[in-house]
Amino acid sequence: MKGPLCFGLVVVLLLEVLGSVLAVDRYVMVGGSLNLRPKASSDHFNNILWKHNGNLVVEWVEDKVPVEFYSTFKGRSRLDTTNGRLEVDSMTKADSGIYSTEINNLVQSDRYDVKVIGAVPVPEVTRKPLTCGTGSDQRMCTLACNGFEIKDAEPITYSWKRDGEVIPDSSSANLTITNDKETQRVKKYSCLIKNPVSERESKAYDNPFFKEEGSQIGLVAGLVIVVLAVGGVGGFLWWYRKNKQNDNNRQNSDGGVGTSDNKTKSKEGKNENVALMPSNNESQTESKP
Repeated sequence: MKGPLCFGLVVVLLLEVLGSVLAVDRYVMVGGSLNLRPKASSDHFNNILWKHNGNLVVEWVEDKVPVEFYSTFKGRSRLDTTNGRLEVDSMTKADSGIYSTEINNLVQSDRYDVKVIGAVPVPEVTRKPLTCGTGSDQRMCTLACNGFEIKDAEPITYSWKRDGEVIPDSSSANLTITNDKETQRVKKYSCLIKNPVSERESKAYDNPFFKEEGSQIGLVAGLVIVVLAVGGVGGFLWWYRKNKQNDNNRQNSDGGVGTSDNKTKSKEGKNENVALMPSNNESQTESKP
């Protein structure tokens, strides 16, 4: 007798394990509502039974047993006898487990692995090392998406955004950024934490490597203005010196012409005086009788 009994227990255990493996996952937020509807197709239901981890949740038999809830499911649950749907409010961690049903005295194949989890917290972005940024020699920074009290909210997935756009394949809690031109154009980073029942996004975090394009343009424009200013001053000085030199040359040229004219006039005066004075021969001729 022990042999067949042990074999039967093993079969039951195997069926339970197999049932849990084949069960459909259903995630419910702590404090939320569970809604399960069997896939059984029937024109008429005459009895319904739901179990949680093998324990009775609710039972109903048409014209014999009214809807009766058991244990902690009393006062917060409902059963629709027309389609077998079960609703449970104010779900707690203790309500997690395998839910199964029997319809018209037939065990249904659909089983549900209900997992009651918490909502994800609002994450916060921090950077490592704290000294990394445009004013340091660091070429790389690691941005960390920190979610506090996430143990009861698992399973959790991460993703990242830059300037509001999702970064492809960013599924880690950490994001490494490099101080290159592409990164320098990004103003803000943010991270998202998500689980099957909730999703939260962090506040936008300033990119430590961000550089304003306008400031670079302004720097170039400033350099151009300085160059033009220096060139303008240099050109003015050259023009001023050139004009001054030309004026000096003209003054020197005008002074030379005046001296030449004076010499010419002096020479002409001497010639006139010589012409007015009589020669010795003419004087002697006039003295003879």
